[in-house]
Amino acid sequence: MRLQLPTPEQALPILRAFKAVVNVTSVVHERQDAMISAARTVLGSEVEVDSLEPITPAGLAEALDDPAIRAQAVQGMVVLSLLDEEVEQEELTLIEAFAIALEVAPDELRNMRQLAEKQTLALRFDVGRRVWFMDRLKAAWKDGGFRWLARTIATLKLSNDEPLAEKYRALGDCPPGSLGRLYYDRMREEGFPLPGEKGSQVEPVFIHDLTHLLCGYGTDSRGEILTAAFSAGNRSEDPFTYIFFCLLYTSDAADERSSV
Repeated sequence: MRLQLPTPEQALPILRAFKAVVNVTSVVHERQDAMISAARTVLGSEVEVDSLEPITPAGLAEALDDPAIRAQAVQGMVVLSLLDEEVEQEELTLIEAFAIALEVAPDELRNMRQLAEKQTLALRFDVGRRVWFMDRLKAAWKDGGFRWLARTIATLKLSNDEPLAEKYRALGDCPPGSLGRLYYDRMREEGFPLPGEKGSQVEPVFIHDLTHLLCGYGTDSRGEILTAAFSAGNRSEDPFTYIFFCLLYTSDAADERSSV
């Protein structure tokens, strides 16, 4: 789905829905306030953020009739909710109510439920199949078939894929200052497994790791958000998926994160 900017008339109820989501918990994180302020600017709204009154799911459904805008509004709510690095049950319940009223079911909302229920393995594959390395996953499946899939699943939880791991360990022999050596050193310094090592992500996440290095972004939550925004900004389709992909690894419920 291509990103579609709401009209000024649609912007106000969307901002009010964002306000409703963050107000459902007792503490509003500064990142959430910052996202609402940024959305206000991008959407061209002149309303003061502090003056926004929350809107009900039924009220938002009445204000929005475009299916694409409806889906994007819910995707925005999911991203907004995760900016505090936690999955709050109150927020999830309200976002699901908005989705029902709007008659949309974006993938990110399903993934948020998986995150809340700690369905980590299913979540990784569900998100991984949609992000920017999808073509690489398809190519790996075409070349390796079920044997590749079995090794990949085993690597996520159980054991090493030694041929793949050795390929990335060899980067430690690259000259100091080279991209390969920087990648190897960063992974070892941060304590993250290389592709193929037990607990690692699927190999195409390597591209995400390189984005961190080339852009100079850290591996804390701020760095992940910046990396996600950079990736999303270079895509005209499904930008929320890329942001969500990074945010889910900074949440408390995803403490098994094992890549940069």
